[in-house]
Amino acid sequence: ITHNHTIEEVKKMGIFEPPLPTRMISAAKYRGLEFDRRKGRMVCQGFRAIEGVHHDGKSFAASPSQHTQKILMSFVAGKDFDCLSWDIKTAYLFGERVKPACLSYPAGFRRDKDGEALYMIARRGHYGETNAGRMWAETRTKKMLQMHDGPKWSVYICKTDPCLNVITYW
Repeated sequence: ITHNHTIEEVKKMGIFEPPLPTRMISAAKYRGLEFDRRKGRMVCQGFRAIEGVHHDGKSFAASPSQHTQKILMSFVAGKDFDCLSWDIKTAYLFGERVKPACLSYPAGFRRDKDGEALYMIARRGHYGETNAGRMWAETRTKKMLQMHDGPKWSVYICKTDPCLNVITYW
């Protein structure tokens, strides 16, 4: 995110859509009964996004099929292979946008310059956006294809399970 852009600067960047509103969600985290820390998260108000203006209306993101997982795990167990898996806690925040978006500051954080409102420019996804999961899935797939495609390896996406990448070592 880049900060403190006037509406004229936003338009010079080629962003003509109205700013997406944001808000802060605050929470207090506890360990048992003892206070641990305060937590705040800025989220887009995705329900206010306009289809065809802020996003293309596509929100589907492939997720692993339970049947594929069971078959793979039985193969791993049968061959005594090691299995690595992971979770990316803030995955939606890594989804790359096709085009940057203008965001307004949440209430209590609003900024202005000589009475003119200032805005943020987002180049990645945010919590609350309708298509944040899709942006992340497309980014993940693109990176996996780039990472594993080369002279010794090739990778393709399985047609029957789009969340499964098949990597071949030549």
